[in-house]
Amino acid sequence: MLEHITAQGIFQTYHQRLRLQWITGQEHAQRRFCSASDSGSALIGYLNFVHPQQITILGAHEFAYLAKLDINAYEVSIQQLFQSKPHLVLLTDQQMASSEMIHAAEIWQVPLISSSLSADTILDHLSSYLHNHLAAHVTLHGVFMEVFDCGVLLTGKSSIGKSELALELIHRGHRLIADDAPVFSRMSPESLVGHCPLVLQDFLEVRGLGILNVRKLFGNIAIKDCKKLHLIVQIVNLNDIPPESIDRLQGMHRNRDVLNVSIPEVSLPTAPGRNLSVLVETAVRNQVLKLNGYDAVRAFQHRQHSELINEEKS
Repeated sequence: MLEHITAQGIFQTYHQRLRLQWITGQEHAQRRFCSASDSGSALIGYLNFVHPQQITILGAHEFAYLAKLDINAYEVSIQQLFQSKPHLVLLTDQQMASSEMIHAAEIWQVPLISSSLSADTILDHLSSYLHNHLAAHVTLHGVFMEVFDCGVLLTGKSSIGKSELALELIHRGHRLIADDAPVFSRMSPESLVGHCPLVLQDFLEVRGLGILNVRKLFGNIAIKDCKKLHLIVQIVNLNDIPPESIDRLQGMHRNRDVLNVSIPEVSLPTAPGRNLSVLVETAVRNQVLKLNGYDAVRAFQHRQHSELINEEKS
């Protein structure tokens, strides 16, 4: 998902879905895209001579504009388009490339591709594709799960029991996204989406059992491709926690900064007799309540305060 993007990669990914056809420039289609902030140019858009795009789309409206130009202005415009060295020029709406376009694309070594689909359809698909692939990303150690429709990262020291906990959660109907090295991408200023690297997909390492293929063992329903990160659950050894550091009311909650996104985190001490899978499920349910505006601690404190007031009045 985070591999370098090229025109050739886009063609291989979308040639059937978006009905892409090569016109010319396939031999120059390995040039890598870069983020808009690094390149100084936008990733994708319609014909723009002032601010060229890395992918320039020419649809029916752009061809109508070019058709109104006299021959000299048309040739200058075509040269200006390809001289800016876009990574890809895409003709949409069943538009045909002129000989001037093909010649300019060959001179400036710019890949030229056509599609019978509308410009808006192409723009929607490729904008999402580019944003997902070029978003800021980080790899975190842990097991990423979907629990009650929430993305939950189980983290903690090596050998603390994360994989065994993940296996227990899978048995309870929850889904595995990634073991050991999930990758998280910032999709907006307030959200991270995690997925599994291709080499690790479907696999879970459990000490004593080795590598397990969760999809083969439990079926497709046990696997989720990606999910927004809602909660981090840190598994800690109870013996490593000073008793005075555990707040009986608040528990062990904090926010962790990941790619400048604040993610709620709760620490769960592990000890003989503690059912961590139930604790994780409860932590997720509690987080959902908080997102919906209910905080059990505040409700408890409010009740205690009301009781004290009633006692004073009586």
